[in-house]
Amino acid sequence: VGGPGIVIRERPGESAGETGKPLVYVDGVRIEGDAALDDLAPDRIERIEVIKGEAAALAYGPEGSAGVILVFTKEAERGGTSG
Repeated sequence: VGGPGIVIRERPGESAGETGKPLVYVDGVRIEGDAALDDLAPDRIERIEVIKGEAAALAYGPEGSAGVILVFTKEAERGGTSG
């Protein structure tokens, strides 16, 4: 099943060590690279939350300084697995 072709745009880092790319979590699991999001069909997504600015850096440390995207699937909301 093809995914939605989600694109996450990077913004230039403003401080040393900041990559400009937000952290992405799907059902609480950190996702590395964009390929994993391509496998996530839009009809499986329950909601998406974005944490940015100081709140992201405080909650997720320096890696979160470029923001955090939290994706919650319908399966996880019902207590199932997202795999």
